[in-house]
Amino acid sequence: LLPGSEIEIPKPPARWFSGEILVTVHDGELVGTTRPGPFDLPLRVVAPDAEAEIRGATFAVLAQDGCTCVCLWRGAVVVTPRAGKAPEPVSLPPEHKVLIHPDGTVSDILPLQTGDRMRLQMLELGG
Repeated sequence: LLPGSEIEIPKPPARWFSGEILVTVHDGELVGTTRPGPFDLPLRVVAPDAEAEIRGATFAVLAQDGCTCVCLWRGAVVVTPRAGKAPEPVSLPPEHKVLIHPDGTVSDILPLQTGDRMRLQMLELGG
């Protein structure tokens, strides 16, 4: 978590029950890595403009003024706008990002910039 971020992280679910882990990003940035496994629960990150379902991924969710940005280094992330008439989910390819605006408008899927790539790669490598 970056300083100044406002994020809700609930207690983890009981390990023998199915479901999901929900994290809410009100403002700021959440960067993380999840690992697939036998009890792989999806991580759902809710931000002001979008929701992201994350499975076995290295990712970032940035809630910033005017849009929510979801970045993927490796793994699987599906992003769904929270506004709009019929929001269509977007599956991000590795090493890409998408911007979701408050009205539900979705940007093109964009390649990660050098700084984002380096930061997410270092996180995945444990550095």
